[in-house]
Amino acid sequence: MPDPVPVRGEALVRIEAAGANPIDAKLRGGKRPSAPITEPRPVGFDGAGVIEVLGEGVDGFEVGDRVAIRDTLGTYASAIAVEVDKLVKLPDAVTRPRVRRSASRPAPPTSPSARSP
Repeated sequence: MPDPVPVRGEALVRIEAAGANPIDAKLRGGKRPSAPITEPRPVGFDGAGVIEVLGEGVDGFEVGDRVAIRDTLGTYASAIAVEVDKLVKLPDAVTRPRVRRSASRPAPPTSPSARSP
């Protein structure tokens, strides 16, 4: 799916981290009433990332700014167009997420001799 194009007052944010909130699980599991599900299904309400494109009329942000996103449906996507009033610049003290392997998935072998026959 192509990245969205930000319109006036929006920024395109490349998502680096998405919040997994209890409400997300309740909506996906049908345990909380919600609007009819459409495809593609936008899920996630909070996240953080880097601004890649600015729409017209955006002040106070620049391409490359690291930002937190609040109250915006669709933050599980890889990129999202967000109204800039839903963005907050992240201070340098907030580090980028580290990629960690799941404990349930072992790392692949590093050499042919380490592989099982």
